[in-house]
Amino acid sequence: MTSVLSIQNLTKIYSGNTVLNGLNLEVHRGTVFGLLGPNGSGKTTTLSILLDVIPQTSGVFTWGSDINRKKIGSLLESPNFYSHLTAERNLKIAADIKQVPYSDIDRVLQFVSLLDRKKSKFKTFSLGMKQRLAIASALLGNPVVLILDEPTNGLDPQGIFEIRELIHTISSQGITIIIASHMLDEVQKVCTDVAIIKNGNLLVNGKVDELLGDDNIIVLQADDSEKLKSILEQRSDVTNIKPDLNKLVASFSSEVSADTLNKELFEEGIVLSHLERRQKNLEMQFLELTK
Repeated sequence: MTSVLSIQNLTKIYSGNTVLNGLNLEVHRGTVFGLLGPNGSGKTTTLSILLDVIPQTSGVFTWGSDINRKKIGSLLESPNFYSHLTAERNLKIAADIKQVPYSDIDRVLQFVSLLDRKKSKFKTFSLGMKQRLAIASALLGNPVVLILDEPTNGLDPQGIFEIRELIHTISSQGITIIIASHMLDEVQKVCTDVAIIKNGNLLVNGKVDELLGDDNIIVLQADDSEKLKSILEQRSDVTNIKPDLNKLVASFSSEVSADTLNKELFEEGIVLSHLERRQKNLEMQFLELTK
């Protein structure tokens, strides 16, 4: 796949503290790339460097040959518009800054489902609508790359759903999207690729499906959890066991029937009170990487 962005040994040091430590990444054209990590992990610092908001201490990054700053749309912070002005007037200001014709405003408002509110003042918008207007502003001029920093932060479930669907729609038009987020579930739902960072260090990166792997995960519970754990540890097909409150989460290297497992454990003297299949998610992967 064609590379849209190449990052090599990117480092940022603030007052002697290493915020970003030799980051190496490749973002390919047409992907939805998630930069995932807890608050303070270096996500926003990375995006700020990529947008030339702050300089790196060392290392380099290179955009594709057909990409200049005008071809990159971005939303780095909370929506920042004039509250007493209408959506249309705020976008006219953004269009002037970007040197984009006003004729593009209706297109982006339609795209984020706000065309019917173009004459409404920004202060009358809900938080989700404000976020969609900010994405509309980022889409002015038909960018080929869109950078979003915590796009669903602070939104209610409906607002999160709307932004998620909007990201899917934008991606379907061939726009490469780079998202920084600490919300593991949302990244899993919208991203094709992901890099997990912590304390400025890259832990892992790759396709979301590949990172989740094909482990068969089963959650079990019995009165005698220690005996249950001991029996599971003796099985050759169990690759990992970890506690989850009063339950055990076991990863199996191959498909195992719930009925067969229940029967085999019963024959070992274990009566299960809970047995549940669970799909591996980014949260589980993240916890395994950072434990």
